[in-house]
Amino acid sequence: VEMSGVDIVAEDGAFVGSIVGVNWGEVIDVQISGNVDGENQTGGVVGSNRAESKVVEGAASGDVEGERDVGGFVGWHSSEASIARSYSTGMVDGEANVGGFAGDADEPDSVEFSYWNIDSSGLDTSAGGVGLTDEEFGDPDSFEGFVFCPAEDCRWMMDDDRRRPVLKVLE
Repeated sequence: VEMSGVDIVAEDGAFVGSIVGVNWGEVIDVQISGNVDGENQTGGVVGSNRAESKVVEGAASGDVEGERDVGGFVGWHSSEASIARSYSTGMVDGEANVGGFAGDADEPDSVEFSYWNIDSSGLDTSAGGVGLTDEEFGDPDSFEGFVFCPAEDCRWMMDDDRRRPVLKVLE
């Protein structure tokens, strides 16, 4: 799924994300570039990632704003859920439990091979994921776990103009 230029606004709402508010299933191959504005459990892709759900191969580049449990990619992440090979680059703003990639997480280690841009997000902390600088974001070697082209079974390509990975399946 690729979505660009669509802003999600639910100023008094909880469980707000550009693709799904509350994830109980699977979100795979998503690339989002719209802004998200919510209240609690607000994320660039998923508001709340619940038990046994998973997100794989995702990218969020819009700004995210909320009050509590606010993250560039996911607002709140359950210990029984998983996120892998994903990233966020947008500015993130909130009042409590605010993170560059994940606002809050029961178990931050269940977020694997996932990254956020500490320069563009304005945050050097997150409840999951690894923070990278602008310079590191433009280097494919910074993204451990991502399979870049021209490797066999590649999923990602580096966009040299925007200095970030893009999903090959969406090109």
